Amino acid sequence: MEVRILGPVEVWHAGSPVRLARRQQRLILGILALRANELVSANQLIDLLWGDSPPRQARAVVQTRVSELRGVLSGPVEAAVRLRTRGGGYLLESAPEAIDAQHFLALVRASRAERDGKTAIRTLRQALDLWRGPVLGGDVPNELCATLCQGLESARLTATEELFDLELGLGNQQRIVDELLATARVNPARERLVGQLMLALTRVGRSAEALSYYDEWRRWLADEFGVDPQPDVQRLHLSILREGEGEPNAAPDDPLPVAAPEQSGGTFRGGVPRLLPPDVSDFTGRTAEIDRIRRLLTAPGRTGVAVVAVTGPGGVGKTALSVHVAHTLREDFPDGQMYANLRGPDHRTPIDPAEVLGRFLRALGVDGAAVPETIEERADLYRDLLAERRVLVVLDNAASDDQIAPLVPAGQHCAVIINGRTHLGSTFGAPGLRLEIFEPGQAVELLGHVAGPTRLRAEPEAAAELCRQCGFLPLALRVLGARLAAKPHWSVAKLSRMLRDESGRLDQFSYHDLDVRASLSISYAGLSPAAQRLLRLTGHIDLAYTDSWIAAALLDVSPTRGETLLEELFDGQLVDVAESDPVSGSRFRLHHLVRLFARERADVEDDSTELAAARGRVFGAWLSMADRAYRAVHGGPYRTVLVPAERYAVDDAQGIRPAEEPVTWFESERTALAVVARRAAQEGHAAACWELVNITSPLFQMRRYFTEWHELLVLALDAARAADDRHGEATMLYRLAMHSTDRREFARAEEYIAQALEIFATTDSLHGRALVNAFAASLSRIKGHEREALVRYKEVLPELIDARDWTSAAIALRGIGQIHLNQQDYVTADRYFCQALDMCRLGGSTRLEAQVLFWQGMLRVRQERFTDAEPLFSGVLAASRQLGDLTGEGQALHGLSLCYQGLGQVERARKALHTALVLCRQPRPTLLEATIRGALADLESTAGGRNRSTDPHNADTLRSVD
Repeated sequence: MEVRILGPVEVWHAGSPVRLARRQQRLILGILALRANELVSANQLIDLLWGDSPPRQARAVVQTRVSELRGVLSGPVEAAVRLRTRGGGYLLESAPEAIDAQHFLALVRASRAERDGKTAIRTLRQALDLWRGPVLGGDVPNELCATLCQGLESARLTATEELFDLELGLGNQQRIVDELLATARVNPARERLVGQLMLALTRVGRSAEALSYYDEWRRWLADEFGVDPQPDVQRLHLSILREGEGEPNAAPDDPLPVAAPEQSGGTFRGGVPRLLPPDVSDFTGRTAEIDRIRRLLTAPGRTGVAVVAVTGPGGVGKTALSVHVAHTLREDFPDGQMYANLRGPDHRTPIDPAEVLGRFLRALGVDGAAVPETIEERADLYRDLLAERRVLVVLDNAASDDQIAPLVPAGQHCAVIINGRTHLGSTFGAPGLRLEIFEPGQAVELLGHVAGPTRLRAEPEAAAELCRQCGFLPLALRVLGARLAAKPHWSVAKLSRMLRDESGRLDQFSYHDLDVRASLSISYAGLSPAAQRLLRLTGHIDLAYTDSWIAAALLDVSPTRGETLLEELFDGQLVDVAESDPVSGSRFRLHHLVRLFARERADVEDDSTELAAARGRVFGAWLSMADRAYRAVHGGPYRTVLVPAERYAVDDAQGIRPAEEPVTWFESERTALAVVARRAAQEGHAAACWELVNITSPLFQMRRYFTEWHELLVLALDAARAADDRHGEATMLYRLAMHSTDRREFARAEEYIAQALEIFATTDSLHGRALVNAFAASLSRIKGHEREALVRYKEVLPELIDARDWTSAAIALRGIGQIHLNQQDYVTADRYFCQALDMCRLGGSTRLEAQVLFWQGMLRVRQERFTDAEPLFSGVLAASRQLGDLTGEGQALHGLSLCYQGLGQVERARKALHTALVLCRQPRPTLLEATIRGALADLESTAGGRNRSTDPHNADTLRSVD
């Protein structure tokens, strides 16, 4: 199947046309073909079809026409063209040769890569033969849609001009002169065509006709645009006149003047080029950057050319800054300012520096015929002409130092501003300036400049939200500002609401020639296929941060390879370094608009099976890392219910942070962990979701993140229930019971325990049931039901030992010791605490060992052996701080305060309790916080005598969390 849009829209199948009955069918198909393999939202289609006046049922009309088109295009599975619906938009998937426009562009690119002129001509002829008329048959309903076609129409004319250049270069003017005449007459604004026609006419002996045509065209140019012809065409006209007068400078077959600059009879001075694009009238911010560039370029006493390299991601404002600074330096460089867009980010069509040198030399007054042929000779002449001049050169969108090198003058009075998305200028010793996204205040200021400050002042909250949705990226801010300026009846809040749907957010960042997606596409196109895939998969999994172990899992490669590809993304300005660690390597951050773009490309380019496999590997890698963090705290896979959810092996060298610094790892990855858990739930990986939440629950509890913990517990519980995963459901109910106990919601905790025990009774997890019973015993103890707690502890202890769950067994032994301590049976309590310590050391749980030592300290307080208790609490405090265990730290400080009170050091006791309260304070009270507040209240209310907190009959002190 083939779709043709270079002329009236047509569909061909098996050598025959397929009828498209409706005009709207043809237009929609044509628009989708123009944006082949890109997602086009329904809103975009409506804008392109109807502009500012869509019918009331526009969306329904589009849906109907797309449905009709899908019927037309339906064919075999291997069909080259497929119309798909993706999240509020439409996608025309096609092979390159299945759409004539794509085929045309591919042939043009092939011709430019061809070294043989005759072969290049044949390829260009083949490309141009695909055209049957204007794009979409000229049947475009409004200016927006017409603008969409302009790029192809321009590419057609450029290809035609390249064809004529090749023909003239081979001396084929006789063959093309009439074709050239017809083309030039219908495209009089293309001066390149005019020059080619005059040259061809002169070479075939029709000089008078060439002069007549030029005179007619010159008057038209003045009437239409009020300008004169470009210098190259004027010189060509003059050379034709001289040939007619018999002057010796013109050869009969090539009327271009050939005199070199030094033949002019004196010192060649040339012109003063003013090639800078217009400055941005509403340029905003960057004061520090402007000052630094100006200082570097105008520093006195330098001995060579001054070069500054400005780098940054697409859309951050590198070009605007470079041009703005260049305009401010006009007086410092009175001999001229030159500018060239090197198109470096578009690695398919970067500008040849030889071409730029030719343009620069002509701008400096060198006659076209005197421009040397080789790049070396052009660079020599360029540097010679600028040796004593004060000229500023702006090289925009550079690709590499190799592309820049011939364009850097040698004169010490000259200066160069380079900008690009890669790291540039190192071979010249150029100072680098990395441009970052705007600060929030600068973002609002720029948006106000473009959209109008009054509108933003009227809706400050909506304006701030709009800037956040842009990610503070200058290009995105300009796009939205321009859209608001074009829609004075829109509120800022309306546009912000339009951006809330992430699936179509990038569609909103496009306005005429300002397009965030197009900017990102250029950077993306410059990546290797492997780096492109990594970016797509990272966006698909929706992670704001990534590092080498995640990259390795996404691609199923080694961490070293993953890091190499992340560095390529960094070099392409598609990720930033968020942090760098000498051991675990760098961590990279993706701007949220880059994530949206990457997700779009993943939907288009990646097979759903491959995406699912990548997700599974990432979930497995996170489980492996979480296992390491859990073991670092608890010493082994204890006190948790495990299922064989698939793990993905993570290289040992990449596991240092969770293994050696579990809390540091958890703090840096906590947000990402929540994203992964939610994504696992959405994708139906219930086991990965609930097990990840289960393994990390002790870390959430340690760090007192009760709100986030509860949200993830509920999420995982819902995922397990949706998957009918009874094992996971019971485990999450068990963890919810822990959370509720910490929140002093004992009745709710008992409900969760009952539900968990009921479900575990129907599964084969004896260990799971034992864990819940052990926790039920602890809850009974906390509530003061000590007899019931003692019975449950002793019933469940053998089961835990049989399961070799030393940590949970230690908790049960500690609980029994706590009950005996509260009953003032100190000898028995100490015996159980010692047994608990033995179990802790057998299991390797540093955290639980510290907790048992805390209770031995409490035993010494009851015995009023305060000097013996103090070092125990100090040891618990040190261990808790090393682990990052806020709960343990708060408990230790509470214990120390009791020692200080017993020793009569009331002020030290007060200070310790205040510190503990700061550590443990929550928006809603927890059991630990209530204990510390009670102790502080007792201390403040006691003027003398025995304090209730150290009273051996006060059981409240001992009813604390584990």
